[in-house]
Amino acid sequence: MLQKQFEEEEERSKEFLAKLNQIKKVSKDMKNKNVQSVQRQEWSKEYLQLMKVERMLNIDLESKLLLLEIQSELPKFCLAALLEQGAQNYKQVKEELIYQLQNLKKIQLQLKKEQLPRLDKKINNESSQFKELAFSFKDYLQQMISKLEIEYQKESTIVDEENEETLDMQQCNVAICNSFRAKIEQEYLNDKLILYAQNCDDEELQILENYAKALEYLYERYQLEIQKLTPKERIEVSEEMLYLGSSNSLHSMQRLMLHFPKKSRPELQEAVDYIRKQKDINKRLIILQRNWKIEYSQLQNKSEQLLNDMQQNKIQKNQRWMEYLQLKQQRIRIAEELEEKRIEYEKKQQILQQQKEEEREQQEQLDQAKHDEWLKHKAEIAEIALSYQAEKEQKRQQFLIQQQQQAEIVKKQQLQQIEQAKPRVQQRQEKEVGKREDKKLKQEIKKLEPELKAQRIEDAINRYSIRPNVDKDFQRLISETETRQLRKQTKYDKADKIPLSNVTGFNINQLMSDMRYRLQVALNDAGIGQTAYAREVILGMSKPQ
Repeated sequence: MLQKQFEEEEERSKEFLAKLNQIKKVSKDMKNKNVQSVQRQEWSKEYLQLMKVERMLNIDLESKLLLLEIQSELPKFCLAALLEQGAQNYKQVKEELIYQLQNLKKIQLQLKKEQLPRLDKKINNESSQFKELAFSFKDYLQQMISKLEIEYQKESTIVDEENEETLDMQQCNVAICNSFRAKIEQEYLNDKLILYAQNCDDEELQILENYAKALEYLYERYQLEIQKLTPKERIEVSEEMLYLGSSNSLHSMQRLMLHFPKKSRPELQEAVDYIRKQKDINKRLIILQRNWKIEYSQLQNKSEQLLNDMQQNKIQKNQRWMEYLQLKQQRIRIAEELEEKRIEYEKKQQILQQQKEEEREQQEQLDQAKHDEWLKHKAEIAEIALSYQAEKEQKRQQFLIQQQQQAEIVKKQQLQQIEQAKPRVQQRQEKEVGKREDKKLKQEIKKLEPELKAQRIEDAINRYSIRPNVDKDFQRLISETETRQLRKQTKYDKADKIPLSNVTGFNINQLMSDMRYRLQVALNDAGIGQTAYAREVILGMSKPQ
């Protein structure tokens, strides 16, 4: 019964593990869905990049159109038709792009509601088509801009060759200032991020407020710059004078003096200064327009980047929250299942305890019967043990008697051996006594040796105590001795200079054959030949045989 119950519990635990594996599979599916959401985020990033490309194309087209409007007259040249045609084509393509973007947004909303994986392919296909369309539109705009530049160069060369009348530079600068001011106002009022602020959260609204403040400051600063560059005073200059003064800046004064000899030099100088000033204003306005586009695009890109980052953070938080809720539900479900298992386990434990109590009672009865049998067996063993002890005691008494007899025999043998070895022991004792007496004599002599040595020293002192009495003479010490005088007086013969035979001793090979000599040489080379360590080493060496 118990084995069956345990087997059932094992099967249920296996089922529980299978459920856990299913939960893990569900979590993997959720992760795959998160991957799909990441793909959608990447698509949104690509969409924003395409929006940036569109904005940059707008800026390039408008800048080219503005330069063409500034540098040429529309009724005089053939650029008006091309510009109108390019603008119409641009509007058509832009409307198509906006329509496709709206369709893509609708598809994205349907995807969020239905969560169908089949729509991912459609989105990818449509995004790729949208990319191809945007890049084709970019190529088309570049071709249009290059055509316009070529046409303008041709027309400008014709104007230079025919020496036609030039525009009034002051009117041109005023027109540039007015158009630039109107353009700034239009961009400031129709900014897409400020319009987007109507439907946004508090965090995004704070970013857009900062963006609006920065844009307002930028707008006011450029308005002041335009106001500074707008010409206030006007000087009347004829078209011929304007053409001659602006044709060649190096020799403009000389040409004006030749063509207008009746006018004074200050008037001509004033006209030249006016022309140069208007040229300078024109250059500054062009630079100001370029700087406005750059700063405005940078500010807009930065704010868009902040908004995109905020949206991504929100998406990530929502994903984490969804995962947290799913895990929480899973934990609650697992806890409920565990509670059911625990209740079943407690019931089974109660049944097992009842069975154990019954088995314990049966076991006690069996133990009591075994104990009674053991008592009977114990009484029988006690009788057998008493008889065995009696036999053992009898054997022990016999063994003790035998040991006593053997001990007496051994004692007799030892006494016989002692009597036989008695004379040898006496001889050894006598020798030992003689050795001890000799040792005592040596010790006594050794104790008396310092006294004997002192006595010998006293005898020597007494023996040499008689000294001759000689007068103190310092010259006697300095003067030459008799042997020295005799040595000076002697005369050497040839026989005296003959060298005597050398005393034969050890040669170098014989010396090096002695290990002690080689060791002494090595110690001297090392610089430790005269140390105590070297002496101990030399003394420890054995003499050669």
